Amino acid sequence: MRLTVRSLAAMMALAMTVGLGVATRTHAQSLTTGTIAGTVSDANGNSLPGVQISVDTGQMDVTNASGKFVISDILPGTHTVQAALVGFQTVSASVNVTQELTSTVDLVLSKRETVFTGVQTVIAPLIHKNVTPTLYTVTSKEEQLVRSQPNNLYQYPGALISQPGIIPDADGYPSVRGSRIQEVGYMLDGILIVEPSSGGFATNLVTVGLDRMNVYTGGYRAELGSAIGGIINSVVKTGASMRGQAAVEASTGSWDYSGLVYEQGNVEKNGFNWYVSGNFFRTRFEKNHQLESLPASNDEIIKLIQPFGKKDRFTLMYTNGAEHYNLPVNDPYTGKPWADTYTGAHIYEFNYQNNAFVSTPLTQDYQVQQHNIGSLTWNHQFTNTSGLTGQFYSWDRRVDANQLSSWDIADVTNRDKLNAGKLDFTTQMGPAFTVRIGGEMVDAANRNALVQLSGDFNDPASLRVSHRVRHNPTLDRNGYLSTTWKPTGSLVIDAGLRYDSRRYDRSAAAATLSTMTNADRKAADEALLATMGAKNTYSKTTPRIGATLTLSPKTLLKASAGRFIQFAPANLESRYYVATTGPGGNTRPLSMGNRRLFDVKPEIVDGYDVGIETQLSKVVGLAITPYYRKTKDAFNYTNFGQYDPTDKQGFVYNNSGHGKTRGVETKLEMREVNGLSGWITYTYQTAKSNVVGSLVTDSIGSATDPNAEHRLNFDQKHTIYVVGKYNKGAFEINPMLELGSGYPYGQPGDGPTGAGYGLDPNGNQTTDELPIIVNGKLNTGEVNPFNTGWHKNLSVTFRLYNNKQKSSYYFMQVQNLTNSKDVTAKFWQNPLTGTNTYGYVPTPVTVDGTTYPAHFEYKTWTTVPPIFVLIGVHQTF
Repeated sequence: MRLTVRSLAAMMALAMTVGLGVATRTHAQSLTTGTIAGTVSDANGNSLPGVQISVDTGQMDVTNASGKFVISDILPGTHTVQAALVGFQTVSASVNVTQELTSTVDLVLSKRETVFTGVQTVIAPLIHKNVTPTLYTVTSKEEQLVRSQPNNLYQYPGALISQPGIIPDADGYPSVRGSRIQEVGYMLDGILIVEPSSGGFATNLVTVGLDRMNVYTGGYRAELGSAIGGIINSVVKTGASMRGQAAVEASTGSWDYSGLVYEQGNVEKNGFNWYVSGNFFRTRFEKNHQLESLPASNDEIIKLIQPFGKKDRFTLMYTNGAEHYNLPVNDPYTGKPWADTYTGAHIYEFNYQNNAFVSTPLTQDYQVQQHNIGSLTWNHQFTNTSGLTGQFYSWDRRVDANQLSSWDIADVTNRDKLNAGKLDFTTQMGPAFTVRIGGEMVDAANRNALVQLSGDFNDPASLRVSHRVRHNPTLDRNGYLSTTWKPTGSLVIDAGLRYDSRRYDRSAAAATLSTMTNADRKAADEALLATMGAKNTYSKTTPRIGATLTLSPKTLLKASAGRFIQFAPANLESRYYVATTGPGGNTRPLSMGNRRLFDVKPEIVDGYDVGIETQLSKVVGLAITPYYRKTKDAFNYTNFGQYDPTDKQGFVYNNSGHGKTRGVETKLEMREVNGLSGWITYTYQTAKSNVVGSLVTDSIGSATDPNAEHRLNFDQKHTIYVVGKYNKGAFEINPMLELGSGYPYGQPGDGPTGAGYGLDPNGNQTTDELPIIVNGKLNTGEVNPFNTGWHKNLSVTFRLYNNKQKSSYYFMQVQNLTNSKDVTAKFWQNPLTGTNTYGYVPTPVTVDGTTYPAHFEYKTWTTVPPIFVLIGVHQTF
């Protein structure tokens, strides 16, 4: 499928026809702008009409008869709003404008006094009126306060980790409210950067040029979708953030880390707004079982904004990046260097250009990934309360992995390309009602190839080869209708519907199978899909509703409910094998049985939350949000799913997963007072599912009861972050403490008591239970009782400012100050041989005077990363 000009024009015309007189996002376009709204009154509480409202962007409005005003299409960032009326003292307020949301401010004008002719300043409240989703915002300044290990510096996961509802797994990747890490929707300037091929990331997830990041953990409105585990939308700075300045940050430290960050921007006299930034770094991964080092990483971004007249604006954004990872070179089955187990001087590597294996010298395993993303956005304002936005964006992603030292050689290549267009329109239909309508079309070409070679590398005749290809283009369409209604001054209601569809072009996946014609092959595929009861296109319409009720100027209640869906990655829908001859002359036979077509429907989550926000004082705010999620039709990423003998495909991918998550998010925030500021977050959560793992470790929860739900292996019940900053003159200290109650590990017991496994290493049911031994001690008790216990990580950053504006400083960062070695995950391992054969130990072992003929053994998999020290300088010019 290709996104043609005709189809894009038809989509836009349809959206315009349906949306005549209605709107898209609440005072926002394409998730890149926001709105300032509020009221103006006198000292006696009487509404003031005719007050001149101006923003430092040059945009203006006048209060109506009720003293209300609204100014939309404002670029994100901190802006100054002024209210002026003849006979009254001018008042200004500093307001943080967040993309796709409305920032509210209430201003009070006093009669002008002859002894004071300045401007009074109003401090914005800490509670978020008119915002129904559960939302936390991370600014670029706050990102500096949560610096952690080097592979998380200036990364999405590093910026997110201290927010409530975000649970980092044992490797540091964030899970939102019990979701798997592939179910989080990452966005950049409103562009979804989760690629449809595997559900992975289209970028390096480097926060290059970050202005602020919106973290939606639940309740997000119909404008947002394509993810069931929360939405993370990062917005790039504009030239208004720099105002003619440039900044450079250089740092170096342990773990062979060195980094360089550069940014510059300005707003010219003719209104041209530009910003550029780059981030370059390298590091090692200390005591990491999957990665050895990152010798090179670079990300660059540019954003250009050009106004045309008073009503139109064009925004061009482009970013690219590349990373090179070195992978461990040890044989995973022995734990020894590959050279100790392989006596040859060369190894075989698949060359995609020659379509053949070639003999190459032993080299370092590596993975290289590259990306390019570009977008062009047009904003047109009809009035202060209505506007139209059109956006076209395109990106491509390439990943090459050469795991030459693996037990079975694996060459992997990904080629993903995507083109998309969307249209959004918004208008305020009266002072209390806003309607939004929008639509998008995304055309993606997804290609993945994997070559595996196994056998005795010293004996080429024994080598076996498997060449698997997934080429599955997708076409996504979505549209939404969303409304905001303010029936009273204290109640705001958001309601909407969202439609999503995805077409999988499965027939293209058999392009090189046997000697069949394309027509015969397509007919065979469609016949197979019909046998399975499957179809090429899946679609869902989902409802959303949310409300906020302001109880007092300092307290509000929030509630939301909605259904969220996410389509299966394209590589779960089809795969096929091509004829490849290995070095030993062995060729995998081809037949229609080599083709795999799967029926993986959308994953569905029903989410509910309620919450309270209260301002305890002028500088302290508290937000508490209980939540509940129910998942059904969850993807089962492994082949250990339902057996389907009708089409002779054996075990197939399916939607057999389901689960429930309950929890409470809490955030206590304090603005700066006497040099002290910071926040504390606490998340309590229990997440269970019958699919107990993440993408790489999925399995059905129990061999005897596939529907039994158990704790997710990346979920911990208690997650606490304490982030602080104390400033005294030119000196600043910034501590951060992470506390986690520990992750469950292992799988549920299958025996009657749950104390062991009634399985042999091949997964076959046995009569006798095999005991499970953890660190030399017999483990008994409830099903799946394994957990790692509490772990802690204390970091601190010191800054010494060298200018009055405090924009330039020297700094030193110490991560894991106490050098904690707390275990964060464990895995099955044979302690006698070091092999990882499901942790099964066939030899007898004696524990507490009892001899067991065989058992399973658990060993440390990951720990808190060791101590890390970084020094650097941040200088503005």
